[in-house]
Amino acid sequence: MTTEPVGQQATTEQGGGTDAAVATLAGTITAVTDLVRASVWPAIVLIMLAVFWGPAHSAMDQLPEVLGRTKTVTIAGLTLEIDSRLEALGVEPSAETEAALAALTSTDVARLMSFSSALSGTRRSHDPAEMIRPLYVGLIDAGLVKELSPAELDDFSYGVSLTVQGREAVTFLNGVVGAFVAELPKPGA
Repeated sequence: MTTEPVGQQATTEQGGGTDAAVATLAGTITAVTDLVRASVWPAIVLIMLAVFWGPAHSAMDQLPEVLGRTKTVTIAGLTLEIDSRLEALGVEPSAETEAALAALTSTDVARLMSFSSALSGTRRSHDPAEMIRPLYVGLIDAGLVKELSPAELDDFSYGVSLTVQGREAVTFLNGVVGAFVAELPKPGA
């Protein structure tokens, strides 16, 4: 039988216990660290949701209003998205006027816009009708202008005037141009 010094045996048993405690502590720390890592992204999501809930909820409430404010209109092959606030200004076209504008060429639109400066909505010419009528045939076919009768011509050889639908189209186009100009950046702004 060998004998070991009593102090030495106690130190070894105590050291083994310390190693086990350190290993248990390290395992606990690792488990806590893994739990924190796994919990961080849901916590961030919950915090973001709490912070942005009000603005997101407000935006979702406004979405139908925003979507309802825009309307797509085609004019001479160009599709525009317009704000329905033009309707409040009385410049939203009827379905018939929209269809007429969609059928026009860009030249027809320019010619129609020239009626904006004519207070009476009438154009007359001393030039022969055969020469002038082709300029207005697109607007006539679209129902936006009508040819003047011989009694309405006075001393002129040819003339056209805006129809009610033509006046509506001119008002709408002027409103679109005005809204577009209002959105342009202001100098020095």
